[in-house]
Amino acid sequence: MEITKNNFFEELDNITENLKRSSFVGFDAEFTAMLSGERFKHRLFDTNEDRYNLIKNEVGKILMTQVGLTMFQYNRDLDKYDAIGYTFHLCPQAFGDVDQFFIFQASTLQFLCKHKFDFNKFIYQGLRFLNKAEEDQIRQQLTAFDNLSNVLEMDGERQLQHYCSEVSWWLTNSDEGTMYLDIEDPILRYMTHNELRTRFDNILTTDSLGPNIQR
Repeated sequence: MEITKNNFFEELDNITENLKRSSFVGFDAEFTAMLSGERFKHRLFDTNEDRYNLIKNEVGKILMTQVGLTMFQYNRDLDKYDAIGYTFHLCPQAFGDVDQFFIFQASTLQFLCKHKFDFNKFIYQGLRFLNKAEEDQIRQQLTAFDNLSNVLEMDGERQLQHYCSEVSWWLTNSDEGTMYLDIEDPILRYMTHNELRTRFDNILTTDSLGPNIQR
């Protein structure tokens, strides 16, 4: 089953449950580049630290574009293993001061093209993610904001008020059970969630298929 940003939260409980029931799990991934060539060969007098730093510095520039998990669950009645597979499409996204940078290697691009890799799905539907260091950085920034509206420029503040007005009109005049907001900026999207939940206690906001609000 393919997992993208459009269905991740819908499938998360199933993925977690299947993972817990698994006897063992197979893992594979597609990358934007591979470490190869003379410069990555270990030299006789390299220390462990030298080897680690050489690989670490280069790996940090490489991105996993797709992760596959195959979960094997033992079927006692049939004395066999049932396999459940998930393919996670990944793509980084800028958030605050975090703007991830990565490289693409020409030979890797050729390999991905040869095997029909879906670059549109990678870019448009890939799951957003942060590594541990980036997560810590974002958490520190959010904690430091006494008022998150301080990080919005004037135009962003006007947009936030516009979204709140749209929701207020929808609650008063529309019979539709759900409305959608198209908010690309991640900080503005985060603040819109918070502001709507504060102003309107009779709605639920989620980020599935873009920010949406339900009565």
